[in-house]
Amino acid sequence: MSYTIEGMPQDRRARPGEPTVGSSHDEPAAAGDGETQWVLVVLRHGAIEEHTLPPRGELRVGRDDDVEISIGDRSVSRHHATIVIANGGVRVVDAGSRNGTTVSGRKVGKGAVEVGERETIVFGEVACHLMCTRRSEYRSDLRLEPDELDRRVVHEGERALRHDHSVSVLAIRLADGEKQALDRALRAVSSNLRDLDVYASRQPAQLDVMLVETDRAGARMEAERLRAAIIASGHDAKIGVATFPGDSPSPAMLAAAALMAANGAAAPGVHIAQDAIRVLRFGDKEVFVADRAMHRVFGLIERVAPTELSVLFCGETGTGKEVAASALHAFGPRKRHAMVAINCAALPENLLESELFGHERGAFSGAVSTKQGLFEQAHGGTIFLDEIGEMSPAIQAKLLRVLETKRIRRVGGVEERSVDVRVVAATHRDLDRQVQAGAFREDLLYRLRGLKIDLPPLRQRPHEIAILASRFLAETCRSSGRDPLPISAAATEVLQRYAWPGNIRELRHAMTSAAVLAEGTELTVEDLPETLRAATPLPIQKRDGVEDPSVLAADLPLDEAVRAYERERVERALTAAAGNQTQAARLLGIPRKTLVSKLKALGIKRDD
Repeated sequence: MSYTIEGMPQDRRARPGEPTVGSSHDEPAAAGDGETQWVLVVLRHGAIEEHTLPPRGELRVGRDDDVEISIGDRSVSRHHATIVIANGGVRVVDAGSRNGTTVSGRKVGKGAVEVGERETIVFGEVACHLMCTRRSEYRSDLRLEPDELDRRVVHEGERALRHDHSVSVLAIRLADGEKQALDRALRAVSSNLRDLDVYASRQPAQLDVMLVETDRAGARMEAERLRAAIIASGHDAKIGVATFPGDSPSPAMLAAAALMAANGAAAPGVHIAQDAIRVLRFGDKEVFVADRAMHRVFGLIERVAPTELSVLFCGETGTGKEVAASALHAFGPRKRHAMVAINCAALPENLLESELFGHERGAFSGAVSTKQGLFEQAHGGTIFLDEIGEMSPAIQAKLLRVLETKRIRRVGGVEERSVDVRVVAATHRDLDRQVQAGAFREDLLYRLRGLKIDLPPLRQRPHEIAILASRFLAETCRSSGRDPLPISAAATEVLQRYAWPGNIRELRHAMTSAAVLAEGTELTVEDLPETLRAATPLPIQKRDGVEDPSVLAADLPLDEAVRAYERERVERALTAAAGNQTQAARLLGIPRKTLVSKLKALGIKRDD
């Protein structure tokens, strides 16, 4: 179990693919049996892990990968102890461990020692607590009223934006049947929910389930697991799956997106919602937000816009940092005043200072009149400093003073003037590295980076490529007076598999060029620029990019796509953890034993 900054438990639940208590991989439980269910809570190095114990049986505890409860601590022996569950109780037996076992301070030997609820077991130096839950057929503890569920979904959606994760909703629509059959199906769903998931019944045969911190792939797996439980009860259902950010323009509409996916299906099964397209209009700008990564970006922008927090947009050239800054201004209380922008890389140092802070008449050669700077022009509004990483150290020092005192002094002047502006900056450089190299002031970076928002490159926003391409193409056709040109399927595939090093700016130029050169009634591959046609295409299964692998390859069968997804996630975690399996399991949010099983199942060679 992990904890967020807010201190809320975030993972007291079985992982997709793992059996719940009272169920197995082969036959999900249709209903709880009322037995006491024991949970062993392991506390180690500030981390908390939970192991749900079966109703009866013996579990080996130790450091070895092959034991049932693996604790990766050097004070724990390879086979340290055995936990015995029988007759509703729990006992522990030491297996001749090097550092011993105690239960609430009582030393455990070869004889079994009874462990009571909430007692502490210490294996070596690792403390564990024994907890228990008692389940009924209906998980009434997880049931909410529909209005309360809707409020919880909105709350979890806002948390998802803050903490960079996802929340999903399953709309379960049971097939028609007699009341007894429907009751069995409802029991099958409620008794197989995870501990943090909640549900509401909107109609006798309709349930909505909220899956906390679950992305699209995880929600699909969970939906398949719940449907298997429903089928085991003798019934069937349509299950719509929707995830935020991505499938809904806002968390408030997430349940509706899942419902549309379920109602739009002709047959029972798991049905994924279509990606949501959100159109934002502010001033003369119109922005299409279609990819999950950008739903997250603009969700953050909307949350921070009403505040006075300084924002630093980071991303490659051409990713739309100025558009994002414009949205931040338009969504905030300063929208009634001006937003002014300047590219700090476009002017030499002396002119940049004059542009920012203004100058007095005669301050330098050519200063024939007094001029207001951009800070004064933006008074009450927003100033956008693009390419802030190109600013010279001398201007950085003066900018820092303005941010600290909220006062400016024109070049050649002696009088200070108060300014009330919100400063928004952008860069394509790694400012932390520039700080280390002495090229950027650390104190200025802290002032500018009240909140850092990363704009992903276009190659990691595949759902927006075709939308933006069609929009740019239509604009060019309209301005040139020709009929609109549809984009052929083959040309669309080339666009989506191109790496777009120049991002949106390169896409716009490519569509403008193609519209001018196209001679037919649709845009074909031959009309695209040579750089696109000659480039090595991105693999289809990775077109979401390594930063967002939650969409599986559409051209693969479901089982192969899930396997490819799991392999990619596991390999990335192992790479990030330098091959350390315990650390990799923590990054994946699964027990180490589960990771070891996945390594074997996926055929990934592991380093012992």
